[in-house]
Amino acid sequence: MYKNVLKIAFGEAAAALGKILLVADLHLGIELELREKGINARQQWQSCARRINILLKRMRCSRLIILGDAKHDVYGCDIEERTMFRRFLDALDTKDVAIVKGNHDSHLEGTAPIIPATGIRLDDAGVSYGLFHGHAWPSKDVLATDILLTGHQHPLYEFKDKAGRWSEKCWISAETKANKKFGVMGRRRVIIFPAFGILSGGIRLNTERGIGPFFENKLLRKATAFSLEGAPLGALPSPRS
Repeated sequence: MYKNVLKIAFGEAAAALGKILLVADLHLGIELELREKGINARQQWQSCARRINILLKRMRCSRLIILGDAKHDVYGCDIEERTMFRRFLDALDTKDVAIVKGNHDSHLEGTAPIIPATGIRLDDAGVSYGLFHGHAWPSKDVLATDILLTGHQHPLYEFKDKAGRWSEKCWISAETKANKKFGVMGRRRVIIFPAFGILSGGIRLNTERGIGPFFENKLLRKATAFSLEGAPLGALPSPRS
């Protein structure tokens, strides 16, 4: 499914598009919320920066684009979270970082270039890519691209056997359904990124319904889950895809 599309980082929730490393849903600062609930979680920005630096070198990338939800607090960005985020940026081996605005990315202006939630179009080797977070409608220009790259879902795939149930992070590959009402003109390939953040949780898309305009308006078809290693896990049920 990934051939001639983009290069996934084997075993990681990241991919490379040329010299650009793409990740989604870091949710830096989620540990602050957990701490308020009495859960003692370690700060994630150091390990997150370390993983990204390894991937920048491994995938031979010089630029980083975060597909939304770089941080966690939906309603603001207090001093502690903002300081944490600046330290994260300072720890990266590239200073060429941009953030596609997600629903958790309030008040990040001034820390890194912010791409509107409507997304951005990139062209590479004759193929157009539309990058957006997924909580809001992308622009018409982004919708018209060949391949849509998005996050927001934190996709998981649920397994079950006699011993019980468990879930693993996964990639989702799907097609859009043509729908003039919503401005979806023709079929487009959609790739949903797994969450890069370790503590961010997710949605078991083979047993639960996805969120955001594409899932809520049933605009996806032929949705299939793939492991972080690229192995096919199974198709998603049609009513939820």
